[in-house]
Amino acid sequence: MGCGEPEKITAFKNTNLVPMTGEKIIENQTVLVKGDSIFRMGPANQVELPPGANVIDGEGAYLMPGLADMHAHVSGEWPLHPLDLYLANGVTTVRDLVGRDYMLQWRNEIKAGKRSGPTLYVTAPTTGGDENNALELAAQNKTGYNCIMLSSYFSQEDLQKTNQKDRLSAVSTMLQSAGMPICSTLVVDDVIVQKLSDPDAFLALPQNRLLPHEYRQALLQGKEKHQVQFKGIKELATIKYALAKSLLVELHRAEIPIVLGTDAGSGQMGIVPGFSLHDELRILVENGFTPYEAIAAGTVNASKVVEAMTGKNDFGTIEVDKRADFILVNRNPLENISHIQDFRGVMAAGRWYEAAFLQVAVSPALLPGMPIDGNVVYLRRPDNSFRTDIEIVVRQDFSGKLPEDIDSISVSITDSNGIPRSLTLPQYRYLEQFRDFWFSLDAPPKIGKYTFTVTSKNFTGTTTDYQTVNRMIPLFDTDTFSPANGQILTSKTPTFAWTPVEYPGTEIYYRLIIEELSGYRVYSTDRAQNRLSHTVPADILKPGRTYQWRVRAMDSAEWAEMQNRTDSPWLRFTMAQEFDDFRVSAQIYNVRESDNSFRTHCDLVIGDSFTGKLPGEIDSITITGPRGILPVKKDDFTYFPQLRVFWIAMPGSPGTGTYTFKVTSGSMKASATDTQSVLRSLPIPDTDLLSPANGQTLTSKTPTFSWGAVEYPDAPLYYRLEIWNPSLTERAFASKPAKNMLTYTVPPGKLQPGRSYSWRVVVFGSAGWDTRQNRGSGMWQSISMAEILE
Repeated sequence: MGCGEPEKITAFKNTNLVPMTGEKIIENQTVLVKGDSIFRMGPANQVELPPGANVIDGEGAYLMPGLADMHAHVSGEWPLHPLDLYLANGVTTVRDLVGRDYMLQWRNEIKAGKRSGPTLYVTAPTTGGDENNALELAAQNKTGYNCIMLSSYFSQEDLQKTNQKDRLSAVSTMLQSAGMPICSTLVVDDVIVQKLSDPDAFLALPQNRLLPHEYRQALLQGKEKHQVQFKGIKELATIKYALAKSLLVELHRAEIPIVLGTDAGSGQMGIVPGFSLHDELRILVENGFTPYEAIAAGTVNASKVVEAMTGKNDFGTIEVDKRADFILVNRNPLENISHIQDFRGVMAAGRWYEAAFLQVAVSPALLPGMPIDGNVVYLRRPDNSFRTDIEIVVRQDFSGKLPEDIDSISVSITDSNGIPRSLTLPQYRYLEQFRDFWFSLDAPPKIGKYTFTVTSKNFTGTTTDYQTVNRMIPLFDTDTFSPANGQILTSKTPTFAWTPVEYPGTEIYYRLIIEELSGYRVYSTDRAQNRLSHTVPADILKPGRTYQWRVRAMDSAEWAEMQNRTDSPWLRFTMAQEFDDFRVSAQIYNVRESDNSFRTHCDLVIGDSFTGKLPGEIDSITITGPRGILPVKKDDFTYFPQLRVFWIAMPGSPGTGTYTFKVTSGSMKASATDTQSVLRSLPIPDTDLLSPANGQTLTSKTPTFSWGAVEYPDAPLYYRLEIWNPSLTERAFASKPAKNMLTYTVPPGKLQPGRSYSWRVVVFGSAGWDTRQNRGSGMWQSISMAEILE
């Protein structure tokens, strides 16, 4: 759908107003909209139309507030875009309760006019309803989300206790006194009963043609979610629906505020976004609500809920300074709730959409005859050049032969002014393994909405994708990658590691890809935030084979929502002919000590696959560096049982190059390699800026430690707090390394009353253990915990 800057002034002239400030109709009114809000309204003969205003004739029509769905799980897996489906049904506000990473971006793009859609309020990722999650909830509240969603489940005993008349009355009284609103969501049970009783009739409903193809297939095959859940107990669905309706009647009788919600959007429930809200309105009216009360649940009451979330009650009624969310309907909605579906157009935050335009945007004629997916990405290549990558994937449902049976592929872009133009595409490269037609253009992508069209004989497939921002995600530092290029791996479950890239204000997601040298992909991860290493499962990589691996960094976990990406170069590795008998990991790093001397530290971690006794049943440890075998043996190492680590420190910095660690235990052997590619003299934290001071006694169960920043312009710096228990000669606590972290509060229970500890701050050049090459170690400080802690 087209989108762009809202009209400076739009006038709804001579319309009948359904203001929802009371159960009334105000005839012959004019409403003026400037930007995204109402700035003047009144009798048509008293409100002068400003010159140049966009005039919408409302004669004989009724202007009512747009509707809100306050229980949605929006996703991009619909054949037509769910935001279009909402607008085409007069839904101008949606509260999303999933917290997918791209929802914040959608919300901000809609607000900026880069994407059309309803106003979005986005919850943080779902969290269990447990008081122990308070810190997690507080953190999420600071990351741009509008609200949080707690998830919990009742036991059978809880349900039986609650489902009693006197108990229900008590709950109603409590809700009434608290003024707590309840989300309706009755359409879920309505849909469950329909699809269980007659799946064919359910799929034949007009709006259900818009369900995802995979969902329709699952329902026809009897594999749909609720078909599986209610197998053999189908009658319980009807009982459950009846119970839900009786609860609704009781809540209505007790005057508990109800807000509209439908649980639509996931694509896995059989509930179509937008259309489902009209079913919800119908269900409310069928169960005793007047049309006015039902509409209030999706307007006035919804805005009050948002006020509790954001502090703003700025929609849901037609009043000056309220957000300009309207539906211009042809007949009085207070007489019949179904009249809302017969409208002339919808305004969402000041942007006007004619009914004809909306109907075309969600027409079943747009449904793909052949299901395809499309994606546009702004790609930064390893050589620091940029290009536009376009991928069109033909799904498995297409039975033709690929690529031969594809007649044409075209891509067009519609800019922010609604002007479409076709792209000139180079010859595609067909990736048979993924049914993927890949195009590469040597220029950044234009901002706008991309439409992909594929034809094959009598079939046509279409899909869309938005490019709303071009980001130059930085290149990887491959000197820190492990394994290094050309390395031989001896573990059947090798670990791959890399350092992060930084792009302020944007979450970055990482994906590991391993291919044969022919380009055939043998393994890949999903896209995950903060993933800086990954261990490949056994039996994926074959003995004696040579592979190539790379890492991709991107701005979304979802392929369809990804807009920007950077790729590392391919690095080769070879799997050894014979694998190790157990797993070990090793690291060599350059350490600047607190006295300004330099030493080489080596960590050798014995994996859990070794079942012998440690350290006694390790017979030998050898290290071979770029200049030969190092003069160390097993007895030179210090063993830390808490971490299963053999550790050694040697004078001077390590030479650059690859180091191989070999371990034996009887007839068993294991090995690991690590590469020191760069030597850095990382600064040491200033002891004068440390808190608590040396020798201080602490009285808090959760003491806070702080330190001053150090400066090193050539690399990002990561800080870690380490606390040592001298009496037990083991680590009491260590934080995870974090970039620019200058303070840390230790969780309760880590430091015991009456005990003495040592603490320091360590500075790293990388966040991950696997990629760590340089360190600056602060001076140890002593502290004591009081006998009684507050």
